[in-house]
Amino acid sequence: MKRESQKIIFIIALLSLTAFSHKADARDYVFSVVPWAAPSEMKAMFQPMMDYIRERTGLNFTIVMLPSYDEVINEISKGNVQFGSLNAVAYLKLLDTGTKVKYIATSIRDFGDYDRDFYYGYIITHKDSGVNVFMDLRDKVFGFVDKTSGSGYKMPIAYMKGLNLNPDTFFKKYFFLGDHDEVIKAVANKQIDAGATWEASYLMNEKKFGHIFKIIQRSPPIPNDVWVLSNNIPDSVVSSLKEALLGINRQTKTSKGILVLDEKKGMNDVGYALRGPEFYTKVKNILLYEN
Repeated sequence: MKRESQKIIFIIALLSLTAFSHKADARDYVFSVVPWAAPSEMKAMFQPMMDYIRERTGLNFTIVMLPSYDEVINEISKGNVQFGSLNAVAYLKLLDTGTKVKYIATSIRDFGDYDRDFYYGYIITHKDSGVNVFMDLRDKVFGFVDKTSGSGYKMPIAYMKGLNLNPDTFFKKYFFLGDHDEVIKAVANKQIDAGATWEASYLMNEKKFGHIFKIIQRSPPIPNDVWVLSNNIPDSVVSSLKEALLGINRQTKTSKGILVLDEKKGMNDVGYALRGPEFYTKVKNILLYEN
């Protein structure tokens, strides 16, 4: 059922992109973001930012949510999406396709300790599972996010490689559940024994489900999401958008008084900073590891 729902969402998104391309003028663009939560939730998170950017720059960005990390990469590569927020793996994969994009900024986030430009990936289980360390997951059922997810796939696979473990033989079964919320929900409902996710989704879902989870493994630091523009966007647009984005903080509001970065909607960005493409390419060998 989830797969069929994703297909329907994808078809609707593609139709939206096609329709938009016919009516867009020089100041109308499409924005997308890798789907780490439900599409409706993510649109609610990012719409205030798009409204604020329009007010500051006169640039209009229509949000189009796509069902997978790879589809976001594909649509940016084809020029159908001009402005995007990508996780580190998706960004590195995009560069590997030969697509030229303009780096704009890196997300700075509040994970409850201090504001930082990186996050951790977690392997979590239910507190009642009886699983205490990673090796307890032998012959258990596991949930990954997506093969283009750093915390939801790349890091745990790299960790397993270091232990000479193969997921095909180590786990009884494993599934790709599409987004972090689905992995955590499956752990909460005891549909899987454990799953891979990232810090922000874990903190958001802990508020929803309560303190029912247990972290049994933490990844090395992973760079926060990168913000990019298509390479054919005029320099004047790049400059005005970068200035608007870098000026956003937790207190920034639209002209209607709506918070641009609303923690209550699940947005844990607190601002944006310049780190450069090398902030991501220096960890390419780990994040683009293929099993």
